[in-house]
Formats: sequence, structure tokens, C-alpha cells
Amino acid sequence: MRRGLRLYRQEAGRRCPAGLRILRNAGFPATHIGLCVFISCWALIRPVSVRSQAFGKNQVTLRDFDWKIYSTQHFDIHHYDDSKGWVPRAAEILERAHRKTSAALDDPLEGRFPFFLYANVNDFQQSTIVEVGDGTGGVTEAFKNRFMVFNDGTEAWLDDVATHEFGHVAEFHLLLSGFWKSVKILKTVAYPLWLMEGFSEYVTGEQDRTMEDIYLRDASVRAGPAEDGASPGLLKLVHLHHVGHLKPHQITLAYKEGSAAMRFLEEQYGPGTIAKFFRLFKSRLETSLVLSELVGLDAFEFDRKFREYLTIKYRQFAAKENLAEPSAHGTLLTRSGQSIPEFNTSPVFSRDGRFMAYFSTRDGYPPGIYVQELREHGSARPVVRDVYEKLENISLGNFTQISRNLAISPDGKKLAFGGQKNHRSDLYLYDLETKRLSGMGLEEMMTVAQPSFSPDGKKIAFSGMKKGYTDIFLLEMASHEVSSVTQDDNDDQSPFFSPDGKSVVYSSEVTEPDRPQNHERHLFVADVDGRRRQKLLSMQGAQRDPVFSTDGTKIAFAGDHQGVSEIYEVDLLSGETFRLTRTIGGNFTPIYLPNDQGMAFSSFRMGSIHIYAGTRAQFLKERVTASVTMPPYLVEDSRLKNPRLPTTDEAPSKPARFSASTDIFLPAFFYSTQGGLFLAGFWQASDMLGRHNLLSVFNYNSGVGFLNYQAAYQRKGFRTQWAVGADGLSLPDSRSPTTGLLFKQRFHRQFVQLAYPFDRFHRFEMLGLSASEVQRFNSTRVRDIYETRMGRMSLVRDTSNGKYLVANQGGRLRLDMSRGARVLGGNQEFWVYRGELHKFISTGGQGAVALRLVSEKSTGGDPQIFELGGIGGVRGFQRTLAEKAGAGLMMGNFEWRFPLVSDLNYYMWYLFPDFYFKAIFGTIFYDAGFTWNQH
Repeated sequence: MRRGLRLYRQEAGRRCPAGLRILRNAGFPATHIGLCVFISCWALIRPVSVRSQAFGKNQVTLRDFDWKIYSTQHFDIHHYDDSKGWVPRAAEILERAHRKTSAALDDPLEGRFPFFLYANVNDFQQSTIVEVGDGTGGVTEAFKNRFMVFNDGTEAWLDDVATHEFGHVAEFHLLLSGFWKSVKILKTVAYPLWLMEGFSEYVTGEQDRTMEDIYLRDASVRAGPAEDGASPGLLKLVHLHHVGHLKPHQITLAYKEGSAAMRFLEEQYGPGTIAKFFRLFKSRLETSLVLSELVGLDAFEFDRKFREYLTIKYRQFAAKENLAEPSAHGTLLTRSGQSIPEFNTSPVFSRDGRFMAYFSTRDGYPPGIYVQELREHGSARPVVRDVYEKLENISLGNFTQISRNLAISPDGKKLAFGGQKNHRSDLYLYDLETKRLSGMGLEEMMTVAQPSFSPDGKKIAFSGMKKGYTDIFLLEMASHEVSSVTQDDNDDQSPFFSPDGKSVVYSSEVTEPDRPQNHERHLFVADVDGRRRQKLLSMQGAQRDPVFSTDGTKIAFAGDHQGVSEIYEVDLLSGETFRLTRTIGGNFTPIYLPNDQGMAFSSFRMGSIHIYAGTRAQFLKERVTASVTMPPYLVEDSRLKNPRLPTTDEAPSKPARFSASTDIFLPAFFYSTQGGLFLAGFWQASDMLGRHNLLSVFNYNSGVGFLNYQAAYQRKGFRTQWAVGADGLSLPDSRSPTTGLLFKQRFHRQFVQLAYPFDRFHRFEMLGLSASEVQRFNSTRVRDIYETRMGRMSLVRDTSNGKYLVANQGGRLRLDMSRGARVLGGNQEFWVYRGELHKFISTGGQGAVALRLVSEKSTGGDPQIFELGGIGGVRGFQRTLAEKAGAGLMMGNFEWRFPLVSDLNYYMWYLFPDFYFKAIFGTIFYDAGFTWNQH
């Protein structure tokens, strides 16, 4: 859609239009199924070249896993050496999930279900089954009912995510099973997000219930005009058909609302309502029709009633518990002028209190590290961001579990944090004076996070994973030697040094079978030499991120209890524990201010997390019941260890064998006396481990003589990704736009393509291609035959990123060199050199300046021809204008993109499937380019 003024100027083969256009950004339906279709990226060098080139991020595969299968009653658990230690616990969790889910759906869920257990997040992101990005904890795909999660060292995580993903498996098993499953998969566009994700969250039970209450309470207790008695902060269920329109950090709220909706159905309309809901959807497509038959309300009335119920429930709870805004306990230190949610966490302060460093997603994900001057009330400036050569991701914690992952040296000169590069974790140091970022080279660790400097700055304590278990380790800064502080089966996290440097306090997972959340976290203290440790404090729920006060007499921590996450403090002199905050949302990552003048914390409110700091007088001091074991004498207690379950060596596994099957098959055919026979089909197949992927597409029409086909094979599991394929096209009579003559055309091509990713942002590509093209003009019987044998090498860089809707950071670069030779029957000889550069510069908010430069040059006996117009060219020109084509091309595109309506949220409910218009952007652009030929 294009509106506005256009000014054209043409001179000596140049054309430079400038203008204004209006674009609409829409969010389209998203399902829970990933079609693993390989689309080969190549350009056939023909008399006029195809301009389209490929960018995109990379998946770096470092290993091909030696999968083995451990079978239980209902599951085939795929594991390898690094993850086998967790197989017995996974087996117990999965069979329990099967019992819970089959009961909720009132279905036996017969059959065997393949489950893949990865040892850690870095291995998980190398999956050959699906491409996994940052922030993904588990994946389910419907083709083979496969589901997979990674181990993060905690039973709570494995229980929560594995149960959630099996909920999806059960949904697909119930809704898509039977003959013509491929066709039924198309129905998933009709299943609303709040049902599919909501049910999976619902069957996890109490494992993440605290975070559900935090998100729903925050959304329910919002100021502003209420609609139909409901809080404006709650997302409408009728809007949650998909996730394409959600803002950053809103997906968790969508999932939790779906879970609450499932619970609302069971509580308000009787047990078994959820099972009836799914059975009705097997034969129906529209949510309102299903709900009308189920509960007598259409989707809009059910949505209104549900949101009104949540609003009343959580506002009453907030009033009863005297919950207040986080500003009641401190002054807001981080600010945002945008309506897009952002997370600001893990504050640390220089010893003199001059500045604060913290994590922030204000410029998008992955987060950056920002430094903010406090005494001069300065603005925040990024110090670690866009360092693509050394760092790719910084973790804030697993999903909703916000954890401290940033530390500052005692002299205030260095920051330490855990990060990822090429699916490997490391401990990173950033020197604030030299602005130098360096990794510590902890390659033996599966994951590294949550560092803490010793008081003398010579050591760093951190949580690290080895052999699938997370313990506390100590790094000597001078020698880079690493020693163990703890060695047990529990998940040990968030160490923090005592002021004398002789011990660390940390959070460790403990199993409490008799409590609703049977995986709790308690506080422990251990000598740094690893010889003695002791449980320090336990109370119901999870206690996280403990920190010592400067004088060593107190420890502050974040604790969740009865659906809230607040800041607590234990007095080591009296043995008493106090609750310090009562807030509507939730509080995390506490830290004492310099000289114990007060405390800072991060608080979730209004959909964002911001940092607050308050004096002692601003905090509460409510005594709570907790079990505190006093230091100073640390004793070894063998009862602190969870019992180790039998290993897979005691229950033998079998090697995973090659097994391939069809993923999806969609045929179409009909016949008419006028049009003849029409055939079309799409077929995709893969093996269970995802290493081999095959795709074919074809369509044929006998009436007009049209044939089109494509076939491709991709092999995964190696760092060098490769594919082979072929396609072809036979066209009926067509009329040349330049000569007006009728001609027939057919071509066939075969290719092999290799791609070697250096990291997530850079890769090297090679392409070998053989193409045959024949054009026959009907009037002259002249046949033009082009036989191309071509090779191409490319370097690709893509660091583009954006916070929401559009790219406004980073850039892209692609350099190609192609050679066509008269070998193996080829009759085309040429060289082609091509470069394309994109650059995105943020202008604040969602606005950005986008620059694009393209240069192409061809030489040789059969130089290739490049067009100035068409899609991706100078706007306003047709692609087929011969006078605007040549063997050389230079072109530049300049755009200023700015939001006219940044938060439109226009809901197209009257279309099926429904979708959104999220925003309206204006673009002022200026294009310029010219072509030339050899002389």
C-alpha cells in the first residue's frame, strides 16, 4: 500500500524517486507446529539475474549426539552420555505427567511417545529436530509427537517444562490422530493459544503457580478505565488466538491467563469440562461455537466473565494482604518512556555509590549491560551490547525465574557475568576503564552463571554445571584455576561471599514431597575450601539470590510464599527472619546499598521489571516463621543430599536406530474436460533424530502443459550444513514483454550447497549449480539454449535486531563471487561480483533509519545482466525495462521509518483466522541507482 507524493527525476540513465509511503504491520496466526521445510537459497544465473539473496542468523552445531533410548511404560526417552544421569528422574516425571494429563483429558493416551532429554541449554540449541532460539525451554512438534527439553540442573524445571510439553503432545494426540493426520494439522490454525498453551500450563499444577499469581495479580490490579468490570491490564482471551501480536515479555502473561482459564472452566462448570472442550474441538473449528455448546456462552461473553472473575479475585487478595506499589519501598532508578515492556534486573553498585550497573532489555533481546550515574542523576548508557564477535547472549534466568547474574569488583573497575558464544557458556569480564570484554575460557563447564567477587577481588564464586549437575565453584583470577565448593546432586545457585571471604551463602534445591511445590529452594552456607557446609535457612517456597550485608550480620534474599515473591532478611545475630516488602507484583535480585544505607531490588509491575532503591525506613520488618541454623560452626551434613536414583546403567538403554517416516503429505488432483488433469502435492519426510530431511513439491496441468517441481535433501548434525536438490519448470506459450513474440520455456537445475557458520552471526557459503534453459520462439522456431555450470562463494554477516515489530539495530552484509565456466557441457562463461550492505540506526522508540547499498558487476564472454527496477530495486521502475539493465549496477536505498500509530491493536475478529493490525508506520524514502555496460 502506497500513498503520498512522488517526485521523479531522470537523467542519463538514472532515476531517483523520493516519496512517502504508509505501511501496516500485522500479526498473523502462529501455531505450535513447526514445519521443518528446507528452502534452498540460491540464485540461477540467467541472462537476467535474480536479485534475491539470503541473510539470517545461524544455528551452530558443534556435535552429533550419540542417542540411546531408555523405554518406560509410555515413553521412549532419548538421551546421550551427558544427559543419562537425569533419565531416571525424567522417567518418573514423565509417567506422572501421563497420569495427570490423561486424567484431565479423560483419555488413556495410548501409544508410545518419543522424548528427547538434552543435558543443558547449549546442547538443546544444537537440536537437529527443530531450530531452537534463546528463551525456548521446550519444544513439541506434531508430526511424530516428539517433544524435547533441556536439563538446567533442577528437578523443578524438568518437572515443569516436561509436563508442559507433554500437555501439547496429548493435545495433538487427541486432536490430530488418525488417518489423514497431514490434513488435520491444517486445523491447528483454528485452535486458540489460550486453550493449547493454557492446558499445558494447567497440567503442570503447582510447579510454577507463584509466577502465575504474580503475572495475573499484576495485570488484574491496574489503574485505568475498566471494560466490562475487568482490569485493562488483562489480555482478552478472544485476542489470544495466537502470539504474533504480543509485545515483548507478554507471552508469559498469555500462557498464565490460559492456565487460569482452564482452572476457571473446571471450577465454575464442573470437573471434566476441559475434556469435553477438547472433544468438541475435534469436530468443530470456531471457538464461540464450542463454548456455546459447552457452557452456554460465546467466546466474547466467556472472556468477559473470566476477566471479571480474575479482576475481583486478585484485587481482593491485594487488599487483604496490604500489597502496595514498589515505590512504597524505594525510589525508581530505571525509567522507560515507551509502552513496550522491558526487564531491568540484577543491580550492582560501586563501593562509593557513584554508579549502578544492571541488565536491561530496553533495546531488545538479548539484554545488554547498562551503567547509570547516580549522584549526577545521569541517564543510562550501554557498556556491553552488540559485541557479536565475543558474546551472543546473556541470561536473565530461566523464563520467569529472574536470577542475579551480574557482579562488580570491589574496586568498581570490572563487571562479571555469565554469557554464551557458539552454544558454549563462559564467565565474562568487562573492564569499565579499558572497555575490554574477555572470556575466562571455562570450556569444561556446561553452563556458567551468577558470579560473585570475593572481598579482595582475587576470586570469583559462580554456579557451574558439570555432568548435568550444578554446583558452586571458585575461580582464582590470577591463575584461572577452578576448584569446587560444593559437590552434590542438588542444584546449587547464586553464591555470594561473606565479608571475610571465608564462606559463601547460596540457594540450593531441596525436595519436600509433602508440600504443594515439592521442589523448594533453601539457603545454605559453605566454606570456600569446600570442606564444610550447612543449611542456613528454610521456609516454605523458594529462597533465591541471597546476599550478605556489608557488616556480615544480615542476609537478604528473594522468597516466594503463598503466591507472592518478596524481599526477606535474616538477622544472623538474633536468628530472626523478617519480611521487608509487600508489593502487588513481585520482587527479585536484592542487593545492599554501599555501607548498608538501604537496599535495592528489581520489581515486576505493569508488565515490566524496574529497579528501586530505598532506605531502611522504607522497608517493613514483619517477623516470619523460618527455620534458621546459626553459624559460626559449619558442619558437614550428609542428609542435605537428595538420594541419587538408579542410573541408566542399572536399567539398560538401547542405541537409537535410523527410523524415517512421512511428516506431512498434502495431495490435490482433479480433472475437467476443459482444463485437463491437474495434480499437485507437498511431501515432507524426516528421521526420528532429525538428521535427514527430505522435501518435494510438484504441480502439473495437462491442459496447458504446465509442470513445476522441486526436491531437496538436507543433512543436519554437522557444523557444516549441506543440502542437495533439483527443481524445474516447463511453461506454456508466453509472450515476451520486450518483443511481443510467443515462446515456450523450460529449465531444470540441480544444486549442492554448503554453509559453514563461524558463529550465530557470520557464515561462509559455497554453491555448485548446473542449469539448463531452453527458450523456443513459436514464430521463428529459433531456440535459445543456455547451459550454465556455476560455482559461488559467499560471506554473510547478519546482526540485525529490533525490540518490537521492525529491525532498528545492527546490520547485514553479503559478499558473493560467482564463476560460470564452459565445462561439463556449459556454454556460459562469466564472473559475477556482488556486495549488499544493510544498516539500521535507531532514532528512538520504534523509529529507525535504514540504509541499503548494492553493487553488482559481471565480466567475461557472457556477462550477466542486472536490472535496476523490480522488487528490491529502485522503486517506480518495472523489472523488464531493458534500457535500465546492464552488466554493472550501483544502487542505494535510504528510508526513515517512523511509527504513525505505534500501538494500534486493531483486532480483525470478523475474519477467520483472526489477526491484528498492530501499528501503522510511515516511511520516507529516497532511491538512486544506475546501470552500465562494458565498452
